[in-house]
Amino acid sequence: MDELRGNHATWRFDGASVDITYDTGWRANPLHRALGQTRVPAEAIGAVEFRTSGRRAWRLRLRLRPGLDPYALAGGALRPDTDPYLLSGTAGSQLTAEYFADQVRTAAELTPDAESPARLRELLAPAVPVHVQVAEGVAAFDGAAVTLEWNGSHASGAKARQRSKEYPLAGLSRVVWAPGVSGDYGYLRLVPKGAPSGPVKQAKDFTTLLCWGKKQEASLLLVAAAIAARLDLEPRALPAAESEPAPAALPAATPAPAGVADPPTADDDQRTFARIRELGRLRDEGLITETEFEGKKKELLDRL
Repeated sequence: MDELRGNHATWRFDGASVDITYDTGWRANPLHRALGQTRVPAEAIGAVEFRTSGRRAWRLRLRLRPGLDPYALAGGALRPDTDPYLLSGTAGSQLTAEYFADQVRTAAELTPDAESPARLRELLAPAVPVHVQVAEGVAAFDGAAVTLEWNGSHASGAKARQRSKEYPLAGLSRVVWAPGVSGDYGYLRLVPKGAPSGPVKQAKDFTTLLCWGKKQEASLLLVAAAIAARLDLEPRALPAAESEPAPAALPAATPAPAGVADPPTADDDQRTFARIRELGRLRDEGLITETEFEGKKKELLDRL
């Protein structure tokens, strides 16, 4: 098993998934501390980015396939130091990090697309039940329904009189999370199916729970991501992350007759040979063994 230690987490790769264990000390990022650990299957990884910067520091980021990132589904535009799928480190571990990135990238490229995106979304999301206390009250999600309870010191009079409200998951179209800006509250907002559009005063918005500070924002993001990952999402309803537009959709292919595989195209051949050349480079640089190279080469050629 390959292991990579970074500035705020340790990543381990067993050939099938990346297991991430976050630092949880008092100086750790609130979201990382709340998560503790997470697992990213290779079939969920759309791209692996490895970059170096000044003084040979490095950054390794996993880009999940469209529609699978539970934090992006909740609308979270996360800062780099909060991104759960980004690891940074110093010059001393740069070669190890680059090798690690190559191993994960190769596995992701050779892994077919997931047959069940819903299963993957749930696997990547925070576990349920989840229950958090923030400035305005409590948010709880058990996998079937979301309960908002306004019993906090920041709750308005109208919300305190309402006390609580339950929203079945099947009745929600989406969930929105947003951090506080310029000293304002952050919030979690539920959007029921068929709800009218238009602004609503926060003091009387019974679909919203307000939070204050980074720790509470991280807590509400966990709830939002857990909800978003389990919604019955249609592809057209998936929100794209602000910093990375979704790739253009490919035209639908005509199904082949039963038992007949699609023939490889010239583009498929070129991609395969490019992958073999890349593996050869890794072998020549001593990053993989001759046995590993021959095994991967045979696997790729057998697909032609």
